[in-house]
Amino acid sequence: RITKRKIHVEELAVTQTGKDIGPETETRIVVSKRIGIRGSACVLLFIELGPELNHLSIDEVQTQCLSPEIPISRINIQLTENKITVRENLYVLQFLKKNITATEMGFFPKNKTDAFNSTRITLAVGEMESICFGRKGLSVLPSITNEKIKVRNMAVVDIVSFFEQEKEEAKKKEFVIRERLYVKNTGILFLECLRNTFFIPVIEI
Repeated sequence: RITKRKIHVEELAVTQTGKDIGPETETRIVVSKRIGIRGSACVLLFIELGPELNHLSIDEVQTQCLSPEIPISRINIQLTENKITVRENLYVLQFLKKNITATEMGFFPKNKTDAFNSTRITLAVGEMESICFGRKGLSVLPSITNEKIKVRNMAVVDIVSFFEQEKEEAKKKEFVIRERLYVKNTGILFLECLRNTFFIPVIEI
């Protein structure tokens, strides 16, 4: 057994596949600037995020599967300074802090998972610069605790499988859009959810 200690680095890149979680250890790697992870999510058990971290990239993180018949979820998240982009799978929301201060966010998952149904996140910044929903990104709305979402620019593009529950959750929220709402293709369906939104300066379709 390795004794407890911390290793401080500026940048960390990890590539690990398979179900092995690695050796039993209390050692933690504290990363101050940049992290890139591909493969097993178990490495997150040994990593601490430094307060000045400005780049986080997690690509194709695998869930631990006991059967080859269980599909492996893919997670793709990028965080650069004040921007967060989530692709592939919303399961990654469980790894984020519950109070998010990012000013730019984008959700573009290919599939919805029940893994984050109990996850709750709060957009802690007063007014966001931009937020974008694509594919099944609107399924994140039930996880956002804010009743009012304030943003300068908002985009809803190419959404798929807009379920009734997600539509009802969207209708409950007030979207304060200061400058522009952009909707593309099936994103136009989002307009019927703006019952609590009274004024948008520019809508681009």
